Amino acid sequence: MTSKTLSQTEIAYRSIRDDILSCKLAPGSKLKINELCEKYAASLGAVREALSRLCSEELIISEAQKGFRVSPISTKDLQDLANTRIHIESLCLEQAITKGDLSWEANILASLHRLNHLPERQANAPELTDNLWEEAHNAFHNALIASCDSYWLQHIRKILSVQNERYRRLSAVLDQHDRDLKLEHQNIANAVLERDTAMAQQQIKDHILTTTKIVLRNFDFSIAEL
Repeated sequence: MTSKTLSQTEIAYRSIRDDILSCKLAPGSKLKINELCEKYAASLGAVREALSRLCSEELIISEAQKGFRVSPISTKDLQDLANTRIHIESLCLEQAITKGDLSWEANILASLHRLNHLPERQANAPELTDNLWEEAHNAFHNALIASCDSYWLQHIRKILSVQNERYRRLSAVLDQHDRDLKLEHQNIANAVLERDTAMAQQQIKDHILTTTKIVLRNFDFSIAEL
């Protein structure tokens, strides 16, 4: 496989993945390879490889004799995912707080500072979150649990975070500006830096449940569950 093909594969993978996470490719929708090749200006082989990777992340489903489709979303999946994330995030925070050092604390403060000083919304599409803000948001949450040295906790958390991304971005679109994300993030950081494990776990639980409630309250799942 040539370097050009590898580059096409990576570009196709990232582009399709981002469109799935942002729900530009609707949950449950069929994916036609020829249309994807044209849309993302990629070769047939590059798109097939990208779809294979996305199947391994469970963002796409491959069905025998039916082809590919975007993994569906549902109220049951969202609630199950939220409850599981609360447990895993709590365990990660407990270990991180126990083992974190000054460098870990400094990284939390730095990532929070960057997050707070980036615009959350896109200037030309205020209903959508800004890509740089998305990166900073992920960096902040990763910084919180960076000193957790359990491979499997980190690995499971990463899988859950990917699956949660569509719901989180939906919540940003659906949010009626009745939440203060900066305050939520500050409260989480304060509890973690004060080494108050119980409070940190409660804050992250509230943070996850707020996102979940926004989606459950405002999104018509009957469309996505067809």
